[in-house]
Amino acid sequence: MPSLILENGMIQSSHTKRDETILTQKSRTVWSRCGMVEVLSRGQGEPMLVLPGMAGGSRLLEPMIDQLATKYKVYWFDWAGEGKNSSIQTLRLKDHPTRLLADVIESLPHESVTVFGISYGGCVALDLAKHQPSKFRHLILSGTPGRLQHAWASRLVHKVLTRVPLCSDSAFLNQFFRILLGEGVRDSAIESFVVDCIWKTDQALMARRLDWLMDFDIQDSLEDVFVPTTLITGSCDVVVPPACQEKLANALPESDMRVIRGAGHLGFLTHTDDYMSCIERAMAYL
Repeated sequence: MPSLILENGMIQSSHTKRDETILTQKSRTVWSRCGMVEVLSRGQGEPMLVLPGMAGGSRLLEPMIDQLATKYKVYWFDWAGEGKNSSIQTLRLKDHPTRLLADVIESLPHESVTVFGISYGGCVALDLAKHQPSKFRHLILSGTPGRLQHAWASRLVHKVLTRVPLCSDSAFLNQFFRILLGEGVRDSAIESFVVDCIWKTDQALMARRLDWLMDFDIQDSLEDVFVPTTLITGSCDVVVPPACQEKLANALPESDMRVIRGAGHLGFLTHTDDYMSCIERAMAYL
């Protein structure tokens, strides 16, 4: 049964027709197998779907989305239980993020799209690309492993999230969130933005998503992912170290890898211009 889609748009402000297109944000409500999900879009050009990570939702990606929308037609949404996505009851389904992504892509007015996945979002994209490669023009992955178990930082956070109730002023996690920014990054505005966004995600949701990631292992099936793939990694990523992403890149049939010096797991916030350069090079091959 086709998805039911409701649309509305809002123009913020503009001076030219192109600026108006970039600033116009449209909202589409899609009824998927996992419940209701709001899909947002902005910009024009080649279609790109941006997938958020484990915590922080799409709000954490807003600075990156603002840049991407000047070049491409950008779509984005939030995972189950976040934003206006009411499908929290589907969290008990092991494959719920992959089902949700499949339904969102199916609802888009394109035969295929480029998918830009951040961390958890990249893993979900890989999982779907293995089964439905024709839906993907290109995969762009940031901080994405083929298997997560060997990343010490991820194991540590998993133990804390699943065993210890935390409050938003947790010194341990807030310091860890700052480490995600990379080497030598001391920008209080960015740090505050990251902490605020991440704590908007319920701890139980973070733990469930990290459970899914800890079980995620596509390493032995990567030869089935016949999608051109670009991996972007920060040289100072402690969550998914460059060596983990290099292993993923080497196992994929068609891939290239870009390393951004000094960037951490959230390098798209601190090294946005470098990320845009990598993405533009990847999109130029379409």
